[in-house]
Amino acid sequence: RTVLPADSSRRSPRAARGVLEVPGGWWRLVVALAVVVALGALALRSWRRRSAIAVARGPDPAAVATDAFAHAERLGLLEAGEPGRFALTHVDVMRRYLAARFPEAAPSRTGREVAAALVGADFPILPERVADLLLRSEPIAFARAPVSPERARVMADEARAIVRDVEQAWQSRQVAASKRPRKRRR
Repeated sequence: RTVLPADSSRRSPRAARGVLEVPGGWWRLVVALAVVVALGALALRSWRRRSAIAVARGPDPAAVATDAFAHAERLGLLEAGEPGRFALTHVDVMRRYLAARFPEAAPSRTGREVAAALVGADFPILPERVADLLLRSEPIAFARAPVSPERARVMADEARAIVRDVEQAWQSRQVAASKRPRKRRR
């Protein structure tokens, strides 16, 4: 028995389908959206990595040293009759700054060890200058040697001058390094 209607003359067949039917332009929009999402994800990942590196570096050692020197002055150790502590506080700030800029100058090392380590570390000023200050501070730190307020002030000023000179040299090296053309990687 036939499944056609009794009168099939009024019906017209559908048009033949193509071999491969290409849909409209909506697929282009999907591809463009996928590319934008991928680029956004890469940019977000790069931004997070850079901010994580900046956080990992910590605060600027020069700013920390400047704040610590100001704090040491505000303590009023010279006025309180503690010139040894005044000098040692400034020397300690200098040592921490040097250790932040040059890991070879770790605070756990003695004055002689720091001087020897800084000789081969491309240190921007004379390492003997640092060694001299550290060697002058060791008797005060370890043997409680007496120190006059004038000598304590000179030692504190020398510690500040060393930090200032090293930081100026450090900044000029950073500027020079940023101006040098970088080599292309292949």
